[in-house]
Amino acid sequence: MDDKQDMNRFQTYEEIPLFLDAKGIVQILGVSLTTAYNMLRDPAFPAVKIGRKRLVRKEKLFEWLQERETDVKAAQESYYSINPFKKKTWSNFL
Repeated sequence: MDDKQDMNRFQTYEEIPLFLDAKGIVQILGVSLTTAYNMLRDPAFPAVKIGRKRLVRKEKLFEWLQERETDVKAAQESYYSINPFKKKTWSNFL
């Protein structure tokens, strides 16, 4: 990442605007602009449409991310409990 991108990123939670558009999501998450637009159009994403703009409240973005993190952990735990030998750990080779 170059210095110009670093300057565009928010340093603290308080610096993040109350509502974020696609460019704000790019700055926070480091995803592509296309990915940010796709997120905003996804019915499962907590976006609001105001006129032609789609926005997400910063609190809702972080809540959504936390839910996704929990879902991934639960799916991994479920998968590895069903398939214990699929988990790649050194203990499997000892």
